[in-house]
Amino acid sequence: VPTLRSRIDEAISGAETARRRIHALGDSDDTSEKKRLLQDAEDASDEARLVGDLCLTAFFTGGVLALQIYMGGDRYGAEEFVPQIVVLGITRELGPVMAGLMLAGRVAAAIAAEIGTMRVTEQIDALRALGANPIQYLVVPRFLACFLLIPLLTAIADAIGIFGGWAVGTQVMQIDSFYWWLHSKQ
Repeated sequence: VPTLRSRIDEAISGAETARRRIHALGDSDDTSEKKRLLQDAEDASDEARLVGDLCLTAFFTGGVLALQIYMGGDRYGAEEFVPQIVVLGITRELGPVMAGLMLAGRVAAAIAAEIGTMRVTEQIDALRALGANPIQYLVVPRFLACFLLIPLLTAIADAIGIFGGWAVGTQVMQIDSFYWWLHSKQ
């Protein structure tokens, strides 16, 4: 159990760190803002091991989608539409949804935990005491980082999901690879 003295030391340390960051922001140009934003984006993806989990989820989603479409289309002789439907389904619906859910579920929880810890250790109060707006300083950069990260995560989910569909289509269903890529463009 932390003692009162250790909590005070943590709050002072957090306030000192916040003060240094605020002064660094005030004395710097746009490049430091960009570096901070990129650092927040990197922290968001690193903390939650987001990209690895997204790739794993997207790969298997693409594979399962291809398999289900093939099994359903087999009854009606529509196996030839599997590549097109997989690409459309992943890029229009499933890729963005997977990226959004992963970002919201994992990164938002990590950010909320971090800000909650800062609240408990009174670092947010220290920011206010230094005259800084905690929302502007803590929330806005993290929100912008997530906002800029979602298109990249969507592109990754789309590419890996299509690759997963291709892998299942060519390896399990024995669809020719050239045929797959030719018909996935149409």
